[in-house]
Amino acid sequence: MPSGNQHIYWSKRYTGLECARSHRLIDSWSSVLGAKHRIYLHDPRTAAAAAELADGPQCRGAAINHLLMDEIYKDPELKIVFEMMRLTDTAAETPDPNSPRAAIRAFIGFKQQRRRW
Repeated sequence: MPSGNQHIYWSKRYTGLECARSHRLIDSWSSVLGAKHRIYLHDPRTAAAAAELADGPQCRGAAINHLLMDEIYKDPELKIVFEMMRLTDTAAETPDPNSPRAAIRAFIGFKQQRRRW
């Protein structure tokens, strides 16, 4: 399942808001119940209410996004796709020559140079 940082990333990506307190509140039962914590605060109505209490009404969308990301990360193939998207997008913010994004750019650059020959 997505970590707190992953929830914050996707929330910020799709809603423009981090809503970190909302994500912590929605997953607050995980320290007690582990993976079974999803029986609490993991339906759209209560998740949105929890987000509104934690961060205000503007974070209700982030709560729904939280639930969607939990469902997406259950599928191993979708998890890989979304993690690659997240890693390549985050790498754009921090220039690292060994990042996946740099490797992709190098490959694209190589292909473009090859076409010119």
